[in-house]
Amino acid sequence: MQPNFALKHLAQRDIVDWMHSLKLSVPLEKQNIRQRIRDARKRGELSEGKTINNKLHVDTREFFDWACSKKGWEVLSSVSGLPRNATVNVTGVAASTYVGKIYASKDKEEIAQLRAELQQCQEELAKYKSRSQQASKFGKLGGRPRVGGR
Repeated sequence: MQPNFALKHLAQRDIVDWMHSLKLSVPLEKQNIRQRIRDARKRGELSEGKTINNKLHVDTREFFDWACSKKGWEVLSSVSGLPRNATVNVTGVAASTYVGKIYASKDKEEIAQLRAELQQCQEELAKYKSRSQQASKFGKLGGRPRVGGR
């Protein structure tokens, strides 16, 4: 009997029995199925089972995503009605773009004004640096020389 795949969690025992009933290949023997599930949990490929009513349950979508990708179990992907996530791989798509300098006339005026203000600030800063260097030089010589001999 096929389990209800619409449920979020299914009993692991029911899934193993159903997969065994397919009798499509040797890897679908009950012991092989249980062992592969245990190994996948140890490796972290599957999350730990959830216990509901003292039965171990698996997340249905996660389990069938994992199971359909396993070697020997590819036949599960041909079974209709299994819940799985859709994965789409796109190759051969490329894009590029170029962003040039495009300014409106208002922006050009504002930029010119800001550049002029920046130039003025840089000149003022240079003047202060020059004065600071000169004061440092005179300080090292013992002070600024007096004008007029006093």
